[in-house]
Amino acid sequence: MATTRKYDLYSDDFRRDTYETFGRMRAEDPILCQPGIDGETMLWFITRHDDVVAVLLDDETFVRDPALALDPDALAAWSTGLPESFAFIDQHMLNRDGDDHHFMDNDTYDQFILTTDQLGETAQYLKDGMTLDRTSYQGETIGVELPVTVDLLVADTEPGFAGDTQTGARKPATTETGLVVTVPIFIESGDTIRVDTRTGEYQTRV
Repeated sequence: MATTRKYDLYSDDFRRDTYETFGRMRAEDPILCQPGIDGETMLWFITRHDDVVAVLLDDETFVRDPALALDPDALAAWSTGLPESFAFIDQHMLNRDGDDHHFMDNDTYDQFILTTDQLGETAQYLKDGMTLDRTSYQGETIGVELPVTVDLLVADTEPGFAGDTQTGARKPATTETGLVVTVPIFIESGDTIRVDTRTGEYQTRV
């Protein structure tokens, strides 16, 4: 792995040429490991959409939870070695108000808002009352991690008919969050389905 940064993503030059830099990364280094902002912690940067799912499914190479890869002593050393300004914060989503998503820090009870634009596609999986991990650096949110699956209510889908007996028949269903999922023909409005947040695919009826 690299020990120096090929791309300085923390400089003023990067802020001026963000899209050009990401374009180079997608073309030349779509899956890249280099030191993070502290200059020591190695981070993976995935810049090509087609690689994201493969990376998320590869728990052997890309371990997202240090507790799965480290023994207790190593985990304790890893945790204490993080910069003070960097933290994974347990947060509780209170409710959504238009494009604003209201959250509460479960430790301090401080409330804050993230917009749909800030959350990106993650917003389609968020329900009132969910508990999530918010990644914070120097007090600023830099990411939100979803659970691997979420259970969502089907708000609208075409009804199945007695003649729809072909194996593997599918249809679109709109969930309570606005996410559209391809589901088996027997799923009806009012059903609750389990969706894989990594792929957006239907898993089962709950």
